[in-house]
Amino acid sequence: MLAACVCMLLSLTAMAEENLIQNAGFEAASGEWPDAWQSDMWVEDEGVTRITLMPEGREGGRCIRIENASRNDARVVQNIRIEPG
Repeated sequence: MLAACVCMLLSLTAMAEENLIQNAGFEAASGEWPDAWQSDMWVEDEGVTRITLMPEGREGGRCIRIENASRNDARVVQNIRIEPG
């Protein structure tokens, strides 16, 4: 599910003239959290989900690791302002 969302976001980015996703590769970070991103999950109880900013992604940049100790719908998100047309 997460991979499908990320692929969809990256596809939308490729179609846009300008990258609408801020910090799309998670390179900019304040401490251990990527700038412009927020966590979102169904179950927010402590110990259910761990989201970690990893130092190396598939193509050399950073990536996000999401680990669920039990069933949960967890992800990182950002709001993107778009205009019709």
